[in-house]
Amino acid sequence: GETTYAALLQAQRDAERAMAEHEEQITAVKATAKVVEDSVQERYKFHRRFLKAQGVQAVSDFQMHLSRRSMGGSLRFDHKEDVLEAQVAPRAGDAAARSTTALRSLSGGEQAFSTLSLVLAMWQLSATPMRALDEFDKNMDSSFQAASLKLLFEIFRQQPGRQFLILTPLDYSSLFREAGVDERDAVIHRMPDVVRH
Repeated sequence: GETTYAALLQAQRDAERAMAEHEEQITAVKATAKVVEDSVQERYKFHRRFLKAQGVQAVSDFQMHLSRRSMGGSLRFDHKEDVLEAQVAPRAGDAAARSTTALRSLSGGEQAFSTLSLVLAMWQLSATPMRALDEFDKNMDSSFQAASLKLLFEIFRQQPGRQFLILTPLDYSSLFREAGVDERDAVIHRMPDVVRH
């Protein structure tokens, strides 16, 4: 059969209607894509602001912890390269002149205390119910150990909803008293000495 003029007009109207519906769908998809893109950009901007604020807080905490031993320092975050650089000066007054990035050049106690200060500054970036330190006191003399314990227990008291675990081969019962730590604030589990055959 032949196609009539009326049938052709109807086919044209149907095609135009279908095309209009597709154009509406394309417009809706483009609008949704724009909303998603704007949302991703806002989240990215928020994430960058959040990283910057967390970095500023970590630097402040790091400096505050180091100052317990009259040390100075700073942290430099490079989020694009995923690099964190710590600078430490053995004496806070010499921060500009003697700051170093090579923590190995510090004394054993200074290295250990700087590392502890960095760990404590970074702890605020992760919300975990339990935190553990393994031999944080390695290479520390008794003055660094006492300062470290005092700092740790101040932080522990500020976070009563968390559990803290310190692993060390040292007997801290006398250091607790020296650092002003109330024995009720800590439960000590002493493991038996290893017997080697």
